Amino acid sequence: MSKKIETPQEEVDHMMEGFYRYAGYYLAENMAENLDAMAKEAAETPYPPALDRWFEDYISGLKTMEKQQERRRYITRIGRRAAMVLLAVGCGMAVLVFSVDAFRVNMFNLVTEITERYTSVDFVAQEASEQVMIPEEWQQVYLPAFVPEGYQVADTMSVGDMRILFYRNEFGDEIQFSQSPTGGSFQLDTEDAATQQVFIGQKEGLLVEKEGLRTLLWYDHVHTFYLIGNIDEETIVQMAENIQLEK
Repeated sequence: MSKKIETPQEEVDHMMEGFYRYAGYYLAENMAENLDAMAKEAAETPYPPALDRWFEDYISGLKTMEKQQERRRYITRIGRRAAMVLLAVGCGMAVLVFSVDAFRVNMFNLVTEITERYTSVDFVAQEASEQVMIPEEWQQVYLPAFVPEGYQVADTMSVGDMRILFYRNEFGDEIQFSQSPTGGSFQLDTEDAATQQVFIGQKEGLLVEKEGLRTLLWYDHVHTFYLIGNIDEETIVQMAENIQLEK
């Protein structure tokens, strides 16, 4: 077979194609070498301490935001399940109040010793490092004289005239205790829930249990109280029966 004879233009195109391949290969090699050199230089370049501090502060800020978002999700879930969705208070603004200038409140853990004939019950004071600081501006504050073993106050919140304390144990389980002036309005989610009337001392109360979460609401003609948590009926009632005026 005879070889096809290329025209002058085809010969030029063929030559240019080879040239482009040659130039592209060496251009790619040169770029790769430059990138390797830049990567090596970047790895060997010391970063200023200020950049490290900025990055640490940035990460700390992200963690703080994550904790705040988790708190909002928890409150939303409690509100949806436990029924504290509408609270009528006389004040039109809600202000979060956290511990600043405060006084110490003695907390007690309930310690039981079960024997064959009886159960010994002792109230053991927590260490000073476990004591909570209550906001100085809070007046007429009632607190449980004991909490279940392992729980301590982890946070406080103020919503108008309402005072809320969050007790938490090392596993993240939480109990909410709140007090507010009698006269507000509470709505309790009792759909598919077990409800019963209870007495805290001589005061009438309502106990609601739904999906393991218990809500106890009662009042003393001056204040309305509630407790919310994944704790048994005996414990939540015992906490309510040991509410004491601390300030």
